[in-house]
Amino acid sequence: MFRRNFGSLFVAIASTSGFSQTLTATEADQVASKALAAAKLVGASVAVMVDGKVILAKGYGTKRAGRNEPVLASTPFAVGSVTKQFTSACILKLADAGKLSVNDKLAIYFPQMTSADNVTLLDLMNHVAGYPDYYPLDFVDRRMMRPIKALDLANRYGTLPLDFPPRTQWSYSNTDYILLGLVVEKVSGRSMNDFLMREIFVPLDMRDTFYSPKHPGSRFAEGTMSQYLGLDEPALREGSGWAGAAGDLYSTASDLLKWDLALMDGKVMSPASYAIFTTARKVSNGADTQYAAGIQVLDLRGNVAYEHSGAVGGFAADNLYCPANRMAVAILMNRDMGNVSLVMNALVQRVLPPAVKGAAKTPSQPLPSAQRTLTIVGDSDLVVAKRLFAQLQSGEVDRTALGEEFSYFLSKGRLAEAAKSLGRFGKPESVTISPAGERGGMRVSVPIFHFPGNVIRMLLYRTPDGKVQEFLVLP
Repeated sequence: MFRRNFGSLFVAIASTSGFSQTLTATEADQVASKALAAAKLVGASVAVMVDGKVILAKGYGTKRAGRNEPVLASTPFAVGSVTKQFTSACILKLADAGKLSVNDKLAIYFPQMTSADNVTLLDLMNHVAGYPDYYPLDFVDRRMMRPIKALDLANRYGTLPLDFPPRTQWSYSNTDYILLGLVVEKVSGRSMNDFLMREIFVPLDMRDTFYSPKHPGSRFAEGTMSQYLGLDEPALREGSGWAGAAGDLYSTASDLLKWDLALMDGKVMSPASYAIFTTARKVSNGADTQYAAGIQVLDLRGNVAYEHSGAVGGFAADNLYCPANRMAVAILMNRDMGNVSLVMNALVQRVLPPAVKGAAKTPSQPLPSAQRTLTIVGDSDLVVAKRLFAQLQSGEVDRTALGEEFSYFLSKGRLAEAAKSLGRFGKPESVTISPAGERGGMRVSVPIFHFPGNVIRMLLYRTPDGKVQEFLVLP
């Protein structure tokens, strides 16, 4: 988990229709409200910046499902993998202070890790190191319900065989950022929380941003889950230590815009470090990963933009900024698998103009050759998806086709919920499928079920042995 982006983000932004030269706060509020309603809002924090000025910073909905506790602009939400850009910034600030180099080998700090003498800190920041991802799925499995220390987590997954030789391919891995967080603490002599507070949160006046709060209180939003279009319920959360430097930040949309503006204004790191922070990595065969140091590099209407989404149990987030226009949008939601891309698309469509003259361009799509290609035994993803969807509608599944943790997750109660929620749609008129790449040694695809007046997108993860490790509804 911690991040998801399966091809739907920003598809609608290619055209210039909908752009408003003078978008007002009221208009931005109306656009956000409409999109949030379509995204099946529980609660949200939304902020929009135009020309370097915040025109909207507002809370929507409720902090907790079924409770009349309104979200305020100051209500913190978990932001998942938006945390990663902050972790990268910590590394770069230490580099600016002369305490390390991004080209340092990991062996200098943690020699026990696999191939540590052939992996650099920058490789970790760019997800080209090859370390297996310890959290590739979108639900909390049994091992993650128990607390763990960061070093124990790193030792468990950082000492496994690499998924590929360093710098030859790209694969998103939370393990990389747990290792980077440990490097920050080892080099600085401070905890991640203390380093972030002193070096970033306090200087930037990010008063509603917190790293790994032990006991989030009533002022914080509560995560909500509903995997199969059923009733909302409090989400299962990861045990202490599992998110860490990869995804344990809480913040507000308005605080994230303070961060975005500081990045654009050069107040976070040196120009040389910012160039590293924003430069997409190429792997050894020359393929562009479209991923820099904890952020994606996007081409939106010819504008270079930087973006990262995030997800932890019960929360979804997205943060995007465009330096050429001093534009930024941040959206945080307290719904598991929340459709932040729908809201982001609606807002960016209105505030992002066509490219300014001379603006640099980046590839509109990541090159598939940067990622691993996996061979899966058994039936095609389309056949498997059709069969499993019908089984969910009936309330009975063939558990021999499922991975152990997904089978455990798919309890009798969840099956009953799926049968009730999905069964009412009947037989689909057609089913299509969109490939979405690789994650954690699994092939990821998006089966799309078409019904009269409705479309349901699912997220399918399969390991090379053909087992289904995840099959959940995408918003």
